[in-house]
Amino acid sequence: MRIGLIELAANERGYYAAYLSSLLTDYALWLGYRVHTLHTIKDIPVEKENTVYLITKEQAGLQPLFFEKHVRLLLEHAGINCCLNLTGHYFKKIKQAQIFALQDIHLLVPEKHSFFSRLYSSKKENTLQKFPAGMQALAYAETVKETCCTLQPSVSIQVVPFTASPEMKELEWPDKILVKAQYAGNKEYFLCMGDVAEAEFIEIIKGFSKFKKWQQSSMQLVLVLDDTAWLETFMEKLKSYRYKDDLVIIQEINETQLAGLFASAYGFLHASLTAENLEPIVSSLQCAVPLICMDLPAYREYAGESALYMESLTLTEVSKHLIGLYKNENYKSQMAAHARTAVVRYQRETEKVNLWKILETQSNPAGEQHDL
Repeated sequence: MRIGLIELAANERGYYAAYLSSLLTDYALWLGYRVHTLHTIKDIPVEKENTVYLITKEQAGLQPLFFEKHVRLLLEHAGINCCLNLTGHYFKKIKQAQIFALQDIHLLVPEKHSFFSRLYSSKKENTLQKFPAGMQALAYAETVKETCCTLQPSVSIQVVPFTASPEMKELEWPDKILVKAQYAGNKEYFLCMGDVAEAEFIEIIKGFSKFKKWQQSSMQLVLVLDDTAWLETFMEKLKSYRYKDDLVIIQEINETQLAGLFASAYGFLHASLTAENLEPIVSSLQCAVPLICMDLPAYREYAGESALYMESLTLTEVSKHLIGLYKNENYKSQMAAHARTAVVRYQRETEKVNLWKILETQSNPAGEQHDL
């Protein structure tokens, strides 16, 4: 089987696109397939079978029409059976079976660079462009599927949900003690990470301050932050922070270390307003760690009763839920139990197989079977 994986450059990919790309290539390599990058026709190998061909839009400013022409040429010359389109732009002129990944589905009004801004017609406001009848698509949640099916009934959607790394798992108490000793001075801590701006992280810090005034103990806040343009000024502001001794900032961490931080945390605060930023939520479920997150439909679908939901990412909401989680130990235990039940639906090895079967079905509509 020959599969085309069409995607944006790494720094432009959304959460779901990056996740599906990793899911597909990992399983293909496990099956013994080659993963081969195509830039031009000259890159097409002599032996074409059992290959996943990566076709990447490397030029950020390249218009979709020109990129589509480039993709069509490569797909035809490589003899690709089907393709997984992770670009957010549906290629109408591609002849091969095309599976389209639905992204940014939570943006129900036209916004720049959102999935729905590309679907909205310029001729009539709030009218969706028509996809081909029976177009095959993937969604990261049932709520996404329901929303899109209501707006575009002709689209055939299958859900391939987010899953977490197998390294994310519950730890025994002695292992948790080691993690706390390494990162939090042998103290309990809330873990926080996300993709929001500096202003929202400042609100989280203020919310933690209110929690500390209420609690009067040694509880820590561990922030895992990416290197962003505002990080230097953010760190400068924290030098005068009243509870700076109870604040831990981590900028570089590998997957194993992050898994330890998740599993040993008192609770996880997911600092994100993005509906498809779901892998951290599954990580918290897999580690049976109580979650605090925004009240978004996809988040509720995944986490259910294992989370406390914020109406906004503000000082008041953050402090309220930190306090609520801390003062009710029985409820915290119940949330952990709900997490263990919920995560059964989100198993990585299962979803690798499911995604492969979807691609295989599209590649062989007549039902011919391939050896796995």
